[in-house]
Amino acid sequence: MHVLKNRNSNPILYMRDLNQIIHDNNYDIIHIHGNSRTLTTELYVCKRNKIEKRVVHAHSSSTKHPLLHKGLKKPFESLTQYNLSVSKEAGKFLFDQQCYQILPNGINVKNYKYNENKRKSLRKKYQIKDNEIVIGHVGELNKNKNQQYLINLIEILSKEDYRLILIGEGEDRDFLEMEISKKGLDKKVKLLGKLDNVYDWLNVFDLFVFPSLTEGLTLAVLEAQANGLKCYVSDTISEEVNVTQTLEIFNLSDSIDVLANKIRTNKRAKVRSHVKKCIKKFLNQTLT
Repeated sequence: MHVLKNRNSNPILYMRDLNQIIHDNNYDIIHIHGNSRTLTTELYVCKRNKIEKRVVHAHSSSTKHPLLHKGLKKPFESLTQYNLSVSKEAGKFLFDQQCYQILPNGINVKNYKYNENKRKSLRKKYQIKDNEIVIGHVGELNKNKNQQYLINLIEILSKEDYRLILIGEGEDRDFLEMEISKKGLDKKVKLLGKLDNVYDWLNVFDLFVFPSLTEGLTLAVLEAQANGLKCYVSDTISEEVNVTQTLEIFNLSDSIDVLANKIRTNKRAKVRSHVKKCIKKFLNQTLT
């Protein structure tokens, strides 16, 4: 495996190293994953090395470089050959009028089914009381994932038996830590960083809230559904992620109190049993 770390910090060095790797290994097919037409970089290097089977795989419907994305439209389209996307929105964003095939993200559902023993052991270890309702989120800490919204949400619910757990790392960590401290929520919010056992922590959660500004077909919400969690997701997320037809969709432009009130009406004991029935119907198999 080759790991290249200079794509954003030093594009010229990155292209040189990528060119060398492709040249030395004589590949027949290159499969490129990304979320903007900055993938023109990789496509160009592949073309230069006479790689005639170039697969581009779209994963999101937004980019940190919108002007560059727009400006690279013609060179990007001239270099693409086989286009894939995780969702309609991601495909339309990256390929526009080009043809593409949807290849949805998938997970092994059995790896994420609910485990009561894991729930009890982790909640005990981290001193989470039985009466406390845990709102969970999994994702990179950045503006698009919109964890600021979750901090504001838990502030509204802070005088009640709710806690917030964020799993993931990213550029917004310092900012979020300051917000948590400023709002006096240190005892209500945990930032666990990047974990290898996310599937265990899903058992700890009671609700899953995902307020992203844009998404492709996010694995995090698929995994949460597989665990039987009640999921609240923003209406900017691809509708294809609602595989169990149990997601609660909310509008980010509405007052945050609207979502807080929806969450208050949920009876925790009934949440997983309701979603689990929908999952069993969707999969046509038992998860117990």
